[in-house]
Parts: sequence; structure tokens; C-alpha cells
Amino acid sequence: MENKLFWNPDEIRIPPHTLVALCGTANSGKTTFAEKAFNKEQIISSDSVLEKYANMLVKITEKDLQLTPESENWEEISTHLGRVAFLKTQDTLFSMIFQSSKERPITVFDSVHYSFQERLNTLIKYSEFFENVYLIVINPPLEEIKKRKIKTISPSFKAMGLHYSTEQEILNQYYILKNQLTSKQVTVGVSKVFVLEDPNNFKIGFF
Repeated sequence: MENKLFWNPDEIRIPPHTLVALCGTANSGKTTFAEKAFNKEQIISSDSVLEKYANMLVKITEKDLQLTPESENWEEISTHLGRVAFLKTQDTLFSMIFQSSKERPITVFDSVHYSFQERLNTLIKYSEFFENVYLIVINPPLEEIKKRKIKTISPSFKAMGLHYSTEQEILNQYYILKNQLTSKQVTVGVSKVFVLEDPNNFKIGFF
């Protein structure tokens, strides 16, 4: 059976018509890695798209409906806004990735979920547009992740009741992903998997 799982390669060589999906726990450095390794126009960020819709929906609600996070029924409203933002984000990501597959040799998706089934569902949906799907798992030591400062949440995310992962949630994510790596479950649905424990020590090459 062909080996599809590669730990700490010196170089990752990416052929044309490839979707490069980034995966890792919250705060593992996925976005930092993407910005260092790839050109900005190659990267599609799920967080950026979600934040765009969150900002837009909160502004419309506050301006047109005169409702704010201090309003009595804001919790119910924010839950609805969160659902709408999520659905809009999924539709937009699908369109962006489809368009990118036609216009660019590679597309970098930052990022897919750490949980197996959610990640697999996403990759199956997008894989029809590409000849190859490469999964890059950003997997620094847990102690290093813990040292990193957790991002400050944007006002629109906060208004919608969204939050970045807590330290305990990151710990849970880390061990869920570790089990998938140990069992090689991460190789399901992809062409190759590259695990980077030191994301600063690598080279990206293109065919």
C-alpha cells in the first residue's frame, strides 16, 4: 500500500491542479504558515469570509432594525445571525474554491476542521474540482501552542455569541487530531498528508 503520510518533510512539492487544505488545532499557526508559504492570492480563508458576513449582518441589524447586543431579545437574534453567516460562508467558500480551481495551479484552503467527519465532508465536496488534495497538518508541540496568545475576538463575532477556542478546547482538539494521526485516519479522502511539527523548517516546491 502506498504511503500517504509524511512527517516533517524537508520539502513539500505540489503539482498543478491541487487543493492544499490546512488543518490543525486552534492557535497552532495555520494562518501564519499559509502567509509564509504561499502567495496571498492563492489562499482562501474561511475565518475571513465568516468575519465579513458577521460584520455585515450585525451592522444591518443594528442600523435597520435598531437592535444591539444590549437589546432584550439579542441572544435569539444573534443565534439566527450566526446560522445565516455560517450558511452564507459555506456558499461563498464553495464558489471561491471552484473559481480558484479554474484560474490557479493550486488553491490553499485555510482551513479544514480538526474533526474527521467534518473535514472529510468538506474535502469530498471540494475534491471534484481538483486532481489532487494535499492535507498539511500544522502540529507543533502542545506546550508551544499553550504559550501562544489566544486571538482577540472581533466585535461582530462577540455580538453573535461566537468565541475562539479556550485552552481546554484546544487541548481536546490536540488529542483528537493526535489519535487520527496515530491511526492514519487523516489519510482518508486525500492524496497525501504532510505533518509539520516545526512549520518554520520546510520548503514548498512546485512541479
